[in-house]
Amino acid sequence: GKPELGQSSLGLTFSGPPNRGLTAALVLGPHIDIPPGDSHYVVKGQVVLPRDVELAAIAPHAHYLCKDMKVTAHLPDGSSVPLIWIRDWDFNWQGTYRYEKPIALPKDTRVDLEYTFDNSENNPRNPAHPPVRVRWGEQTTDEMALAFLAIVLPSPEDARAFERQIAIQYLEAFLYDGANVENLPSEIPAPQRERLAQVFRLFDQNGNGIIDSDERDALLRFLRGR
Repeated sequence: GKPELGQSSLGLTFSGPPNRGLTAALVLGPHIDIPPGDSHYVVKGQVVLPRDVELAAIAPHAHYLCKDMKVTAHLPDGSSVPLIWIRDWDFNWQGTYRYEKPIALPKDTRVDLEYTFDNSENNPRNPAHPPVRVRWGEQTTDEMALAFLAIVLPSPEDARAFERQIAIQYLEAFLYDGANVENLPSEIPAPQRERLAQVFRLFDQNGNGIIDSDERDALLRFLRGR
């Protein structure tokens, strides 16, 4: 053989502005306090969809103590749609599950999360021997119970409106008397988290970094009225 000159070409096609809106929602079970030795600790959470959406994918998440995770959509007509059920959760094999076809979920659909945890000596994945009390936290020796929902809406404007509406439910799940902005999990998408933090600071009337019951009620009334 011998060297030859080549001439390559590259073709690019540019699309127009996006004509659909993509965003994410979280289903959260934020209140976790698993006693040592408890082999069947159940955590529940829910989110209500504020408008019609298409669900493209789901990504459930927990740490080493979770053994069973189920997420189900309950539609306004009383029917139910199973979204995912993992009967033997393994932290090392977590991933995103994309549906063959997007699932249409109408406004006011309630998405329920139910995860079961095993904090006993009989759990071979338990990182603590002997078992210790485990609460919500970022470390893998802590625990989480959440599911990311990949949401498709008719337009980018619809996606932004959806994010504003769903943010109220995140606050309701995490803000209790004596809570602070650090209670919001880092898994909440950054734009939503920053908006929530700004609202939190606005309603922290005494500036002590903690929301008391009156401040929480005023904050939620404001958000619901927007």
